Amino acid sequence: MNGPTEDEISAAIAVLANTERYSVKDNELDDWIA
Repeated sequence: MNGPTEDEISAAIAVLANTERYSVKDNELDDWIA
């Protein structure tokens, strides 16, 4: 598989969750996050 692994995806989500952008754009990205 050439795509990211589940672990890499989880890590990326964790990073996003710790950024201010995540909080600021939470409503805008709600569908994407879910």
